[in-house]
Amino acid sequence: MSRQLLLVLLFLLQGVRGGAPAPTQNAGQAQGGRGGAAAAQNPNSVSPVEFVIDPPTLINLGFEWFIQGDDNRDATVAVSYRRKGETAWKPALPLLRLKGERVYQQSQVDVIAPNMLAGSILDLEPDTAYEAQFVMSDPDGVRGENRRVVTVRTRPEPQSYEGGRVFHVYPHGFSGQKIEPSFEGLMCAYNYWCAGTDWANATEAKLSNTTSSSRIEGLRFKIGTSVGKYLWRAMRA
Repeated sequence: MSRQLLLVLLFLLQGVRGGAPAPTQNAGQAQGGRGGAAAAQNPNSVSPVEFVIDPPTLINLGFEWFIQGDDNRDATVAVSYRRKGETAWKPALPLLRLKGERVYQQSQVDVIAPNMLAGSILDLEPDTAYEAQFVMSDPDGVRGENRRVVTVRTRPEPQSYEGGRVFHVYPHGFSGQKIEPSFEGLMCAYNYWCAGTDWANATEAKLSNTTSSSRIEGLRFKIGTSVGKYLWRAMRA
């Protein structure tokens, strides 16, 4: 009997006995990603996975650290930061533990938080590079790299577009001298005409109340013709 025929017969015999065995799946694959095998060994231990840096704002930095495991939700992440080039670390608020919380607002927002820790470093300086340090700990053990150090720069303050047109906006009923082109309402200036029902058609008294002791005589509304940037400038008495 030839070798090829013998192999065919063995294959058919295996099929009669119940089919070829399915490929085994290790614990890491069953958990769905890096750190899954460790979480399967002890569901209360934590396995760090993906670390995400959110888009920075002028004075705040946001971070997300996805994890696996930690079924008893006692994992924590201590946060510290410093200006790039400095040596001393400053403490920041720890990351918040999240898993399964639902954020719902009518039909516009419906989000369920994944297994993660997230938070922000607040009250920073604009256009400044910072180093941020994150150290994860868990009484049940951390399987994997528990420390991250990243460098992130806050956004600079937006600058006015020098090539734009200037529209002058005044309170409804303003009787002083106006600089043209002038409009009574921000939406009037934006649309270059006024329907008379814009929310920005506030009276002079209402505008005065919103500025405490300083009375607004008018607002300069600047529109960038090519990039669509806007700038409000208050001209105070």
